[in-house]
Amino acid sequence: MGAASACGSVREIGDGFGARIARHMDALFRKALDGAEGAAADERLALWISGEPHPLGNFSLVADGADEASARRAAGALAACGAPSSVFFIEGAVSAGAASSLGDAGYERAGE
Repeated sequence: MGAASACGSVREIGDGFGARIARHMDALFRKALDGAEGAAADERLALWISGEPHPLGNFSLVADGADEASARRAAGALAACGAPSSVFFIEGAVSAGAASSLGDAGYERAGE
């Protein structure tokens, strides 16, 4: 990237790249879903349920991977819709409790 670039390259950002992407995704979806039918959000959780048969049509963004209560809340709401769904954690390592809450609801860890 040139000296006039607004942000660094993937190499310059280094280990912080994934966290930066996650924060941008969170901000993007919260803005896009603001007021949308089937959407709900607070500081801990953003949720969208469209009922479409695709995991990106019914998803939740959980702000903190250690937040077991929000993971359980997301899993419950998404399971109730009866359509494929996904849960994304934005910051921090996913705690054993949060992972267990999702596992109990039938979710499997992806992307490893």
